[in-house]
Amino acid sequence: MEERETESPLFTFGLIADMQYCNPLLYGRKEIRGNPSHPRSRHYLKTPDRLKEAIQTFEQHGAAFAISLGDLIDTGFESYDLPLQIMEEESSSSSAFPWYHVLGNHEFSVLGPEKAQVRDRLGMPANYYHFDYGNYCRFIVLNANEYSTFAHCKGSKLYKESRSMKKYFQEQHDKRDKDDLGCAPSSLSGALGNVQLAFLRQSLHDATKAAKRVIICSHQPADEIWDYHALLETIRPFRQSIVLFLSGHLHFGDEGILEEEGMDTMIPCISLKAMIESPENAYTLARFYHKRLELIGYGRQYFRGKKKKTLAQVISMKKLDMVGGIAQNLGTKKALTIHFN
Repeated sequence: MEERETESPLFTFGLIADMQYCNPLLYGRKEIRGNPSHPRSRHYLKTPDRLKEAIQTFEQHGAAFAISLGDLIDTGFESYDLPLQIMEEESSSSSAFPWYHVLGNHEFSVLGPEKAQVRDRLGMPANYYHFDYGNYCRFIVLNANEYSTFAHCKGSKLYKESRSMKKYFQEQHDKRDKDDLGCAPSSLSGALGNVQLAFLRQSLHDATKAAKRVIICSHQPADEIWDYHALLETIRPFRQSIVLFLSGHLHFGDEGILEEEGMDTMIPCISLKAMIESPENAYTLARFYHKRLELIGYGRQYFRGKKKKTLAQVISMKKLDMVGGIAQNLGTKKALTIHFN
């Protein structure tokens, strides 16, 4: 414990998920407060202040950068204006930090011609990409909407290809044994595709060769990606380099272990809670050390670190301390520590 109290993190970064901002009056949305029998809620008008609070916390703790895990907006291309303005203005001090964006399904809840403009509006170098923080860690940002029925204009070549892929993966899903399946292909997710999988493989290879740790970011959880089994095949040779598979999308959050028969190293998977959901904020501060990653939750973001029912049989929800993760409290902030060698 003495070492932990004196050791400084190599770097710190911020995480938010599912802000889903829009002006509900402009788009016919309603603020939904939720109740115990129907917990789903939407607090569109509160998310700008919640984003400001998160940014202030990140700055106070010296964050080097922050990642939005997708669904920055709920609907409407104009909805990007306010959150991006806040990100720019609130991060304009001497402690400013850059933002990295992950594409979610709601990113494409815009008019047909505007779908192709989303990436540029967010300042992303590509739909999927990676970035390194020094020689310590590589962050690989995936686009689980590359082939989907919502990210492309209806009638376009990519839209038609996506519909065909969805049908194919549904057929494959139906054929698989119930003990060996990912989720059925959802209309809120999509496929990575062979080109993106090749990019992922090369990026993992290069990071492993350079002895860098890897954090994979996707809006949708791994088991909701249509070509989930191809994803597993791609990451299997590099599993010892991967610290975490990080996502959003599931508004109430989720935790588990990504494993498959024959994988001797299991990969922690965490879906962060949505900023828009419930009356309380939700965001995370991450601290990266030489041999561990600490995730510190704020607001309603907490980490169970214990067994729960799985969404798919191949995703085993086990105690994270089976692979070194230890659920604990740091002060009043619930946190999770993931250890690696």
